[in-house]
Amino acid sequence: MKKVYVLNDYHTGLINEAFRGYLVLRPLANAIIGRNAISVKAFQNQDMQICRTALKTTCLGRKFCVKAFPHASQDGEFMTCAETTAWSIMEYFGNKYPIYSPLLPSKIKDTL
Repeated sequence: MKKVYVLNDYHTGLINEAFRGYLVLRPLANAIIGRNAISVKAFQNQDMQICRTALKTTCLGRKFCVKAFPHASQDGEFMTCAETTAWSIMEYFGNKYPIYSPLLPSKIKDTL
C-alpha cells in the first residue's frame, strides 16, 4: 500500500519559512530557465540592494510567497529583450502596487 503524506498548517509554515523562490524550466535548447523569483536569502552574500515585492505561487496545492524581483530569461522565440524587460517591470509593479496589474507576455507582445 502506498503511503500518503499530508501537510498540515505546521508543516506548511516550516516549508514557507524555508522557501527561497522558484524557477520554471522550459523545453528549449538555448534558454531553459524561464520565469523565476529567487529570494536574497538564497545567496551567500545577502548584502545587496534590489527591488523586491511579494510574489505568490503554488506547489501541490499549497500557497507560498517569496520576496523577490520577477525575472525571466529571453528565449529568442517568443520573448526578446524588449518583451522580457517590459514583462519584468509590469510584473514587479503589478504585484507591488494595487493600482497596476500584471500582464501576460502575450498581451505585451500584442501591444508591441
